Amino acid sequence: MRDVNASLAEQAVRITRTGESFGELVRAVESLRDEERNTVEQVASLLKAYEGQVQQFVTHTNETHNALNAELKEMHDALMKLDQNQHTLAGSIDQWRTDDSGDLAIVASRIEGLEQKVGQPNELLQAMSVNLENINRYTVQRYHRRNRFRYWLLGTDDWVAASWPSHSWRIEAERAALRQAHSV
Repeated sequence: MRDVNASLAEQAVRITRTGESFGELVRAVESLRDEERNTVEQVASLLKAYEGQVQQFVTHTNETHNALNAELKEMHDALMKLDQNQHTLAGSIDQWRTDDSGDLAIVASRIEGLEQKVGQPNELLQAMSVNLENINRYTVQRYHRRNRFRYWLLGTDDWVAASWPSHSWRIEAERAALRQAHSV
């Protein structure tokens, strides 16, 4: 009996220890379950916070996207209008160039005609100047060919000139001026 009692007492101690071990195990499981519950609640609250932030970000992104689309549409419309204005301006400039090229040709031909008409009197004046120079030279040379002996010997048609004294110094000055003018 003693052995049975000792065995029972031993068994009771083991059962008590096992019960305590189970108690500790249950407490540890309950503690882990409470920690997991707290962790799950924290994760859930964090997820809700993240979900709110993501929702705000999506809303902000959509608003920004809509604003950028509106600005892009305005810019597209402005570029289209600018392109249309540029084409209109290019057409107008081309038309102006075409219209004015005929006018410029007319003006150029009129200016050329005026230049020719202005050049004609210049040519006429130059020809007259050359002729007058030749006549003057011929006259001076003719006058120098005459001398008193010749007048005395052959006589003269100009009886007034023959009666006046010679002005040979003046004639020589005129000849020198003619030579100088010719050399220039």
